[in-house]
Amino acid sequence: MSGLGFVNGAPNVGVLLKLMRNEFHRLLGGAWPSCRWLLLFAFLFLTIFVAAAPVEYVREVRPILRDHCFRCHGPLKQKGKLRLDTRALALKGGKDGPALVVGNVAESLLVQKISATEESKRMPPEGEPLSEKEITV
Repeated sequence: MSGLGFVNGAPNVGVLLKLMRNEFHRLLGGAWPSCRWLLLFAFLFLTIFVAAAPVEYVREVRPILRDHCFRCHGPLKQKGKLRLDTRALALKGGKDGPALVVGNVAESLLVQKISATEESKRMPPEGEPLSEKEITV
């Protein structure tokens, strides 16, 4: 998700609350103070639900890996004994260890490689680097 009220795909609660308050104030006029706690609770519940939604490998991650990584780390070729075409194989990793560490992005070798600033260490080694949005997924 991107756009007004979101920063790097995550909800910016302050901006969203302000937008919501302004819109409800416009619609409800003077009734805003009496219903603000109910609206605030509903908004926070939805924000937590959206922010905590798990990433789906097949729907969100696999298409990015297919476009950028399968040429060297797919079913036909496995540089470094690494396959990224299934979640299980990505978690298993290759000769350097697990490519993905669930719940710890900083420890994930794949994330370290795709977000490296040095071109010699960055994956994919050829072509454009992954976008910030793709890395965030």
